[in-house]
Amino acid sequence: MAGEQRFLAVQDPVLYLTNRAVLLIAALMELGVAAYLTWGRDMRLKHGCVVWLASTFLVYRLALWVTSPGSRCLCLGWVGDLLLIPPHLLDYALVTALVLMLVGSAWRLRAMRSAAEVPSAPSGSVSHTDSGQG
Repeated sequence: MAGEQRFLAVQDPVLYLTNRAVLLIAALMELGVAAYLTWGRDMRLKHGCVVWLASTFLVYRLALWVTSPGSRCLCLGWVGDLLLIPPHLLDYALVTALVLMLVGSAWRLRAMRSAAEVPSAPSGSVSHTDSGQG
């Protein structure tokens, strides 16, 4: 317990806040996105939320890598210690998951935008309801 307390009080090398504050902010961001993914209706906004969250976490990891080379993201907290995966492989897996989330949602956003730009019928064509019969 004392080790956890010390870890939470240590200053984050990227954001210059305590680890407690950084983890709380990250958890609130994740909960907000998860809530919208669960109850939101707009698919574009859902994919936009995933793109925003993944890109935010990737930028943080890049900044961590630049400011503190060799240190790993402790975003899983003590749960990462319970997994029987070497820390460097766990880091690769987490970054891979973030990249897949970012690319997948960005791809869907692009596909949705392309589909919205395609006209449904050429201008000047007459539909069956406009034929004057009836």
